[in-house]
Amino acid sequence: MHGMVMCAEDQALRAIYFIDDWMLDRRCDVDRVFPLPRQVKLQGVEDMGVSTIIYDPVVKRFRAWSKLLNTELPARLHESEDGVAWHPTGHTRQMFPRQNFFEQTWFYDPWDSDPARRHKMITWPYKQNTYGGPGLIETAPDGINWKLQREWAWSPPEGNGSDTNNNIFYNPFMREYAVVCRKHHIDRRIAVVVSRDLKNWSLPRIMLQPEPSDQPLTQFYGMGVFLYKNEIFLGFPLVYRVPDQESRIDGNVFYKMSGRVQSELAYSYDASAWNRTTRQPVIPLNEPGEHGGGGSYVRALAQRPADGQLLIYSRGVLTNHDGGRRDAKPENIPQSGLLLHVWREDGFAALDAISNTSMIRTRYLVPHSPELTLNLQAPFGEAWVQVVDKNNAPAPGFTFNDCVPLTGDDAHMPVRWRKHADLKAVMDGNRIAIEIRFSSARLYAVNLHCSPWYTNTKRPVPRP
Repeated sequence: MHGMVMCAEDQALRAIYFIDDWMLDRRCDVDRVFPLPRQVKLQGVEDMGVSTIIYDPVVKRFRAWSKLLNTELPARLHESEDGVAWHPTGHTRQMFPRQNFFEQTWFYDPWDSDPARRHKMITWPYKQNTYGGPGLIETAPDGINWKLQREWAWSPPEGNGSDTNNNIFYNPFMREYAVVCRKHHIDRRIAVVVSRDLKNWSLPRIMLQPEPSDQPLTQFYGMGVFLYKNEIFLGFPLVYRVPDQESRIDGNVFYKMSGRVQSELAYSYDASAWNRTTRQPVIPLNEPGEHGGGGSYVRALAQRPADGQLLIYSRGVLTNHDGGRRDAKPENIPQSGLLLHVWREDGFAALDAISNTSMIRTRYLVPHSPELTLNLQAPFGEAWVQVVDKNNAPAPGFTFNDCVPLTGDDAHMPVRWRKHADLKAVMDGNRIAIEIRFSSARLYAVNLHCSPWYTNTKRPVPRP
């Protein structure tokens, strides 16, 4: 089944991100920040409707299957060199069944040993006011010629369906596939089903639900999950603030249908235990009358190889969830449109230096390779790095005074000392800690292939 299996060294860290303090031992005069991504205007997306998007490393392009919402028109394949300017390829396909396409996601799967199944897409039989039936999976060798895998029923029909952005991913740390969904139709919490072979699936279990600190009557509409650099899972919970009263439209009772949906940021090291971050929208509302002025549903996260930037694609809506006034919809403006927001590489969280003595210290680590770089933003500041040995003393030749000051703005800024170009001289199997002193700077990541060595463990252990 799996052509890529992680060996022990692959279970090590390759970077330390600052979304939390788990890999830190000390911190002084630093603030954690969660930078908001900046919006970038897309080109050529007028006919893309709602889209599910990947970066395909084989064709070296961004690719999107797009469909106009609530229509019988076929889905169309679009491509882009940079993720910003899009064009249709001429490929179309009728969805199976005639589902509302925006509810499903496209997954490029490098883990499957069968190249005929390199591309995967969730299906679920949904039409307006029609629910039920098992959720299945389609596969393709190229993202164009799709085959329905009728024996891969991830969603049992007795759950009456999962009308959310169901998405599939592979978890290399647990060696299983997962589909993020709902346990039951209209149960607005985030659930997951898992499988080792894509044929036999677990029962759905809740992985995230609203907490007492949330706004009253908060529900979760769904969550897209993406494995970033094979290091950390990033999730975008769709937080649905529902109204106090039920909505009635055209004489029909709807189930808390007129609230607002916005996307937040969550994360997990194993795709099992999840943490939310700021509990604030990761994509702010646009102005009323603009797409995104009524809310947003994050649909995809992809990294652009050319510059490492993280591209967040969302479905921006004009109104609240139920669509607003029916007589106020302009005929030439679709209810939703594709939006793009961009983070720098590793840009979802960072540490800000707030003084000239700002400093952090990692837990003890065992390097597997000598290269050490920082994702550092210091156009007017600087940083220094020091290695601490197993005896809690600065390693000779690797002190702050020995370090060549780091300045500028680079996602992979090499760390150098006057007599050492890398960590090779301290790679003797013993544990070390990394200390970073920085001023007027923002630190996004420490890039180092290493294993953590906790206080009472006898040897290095796998990643968190």
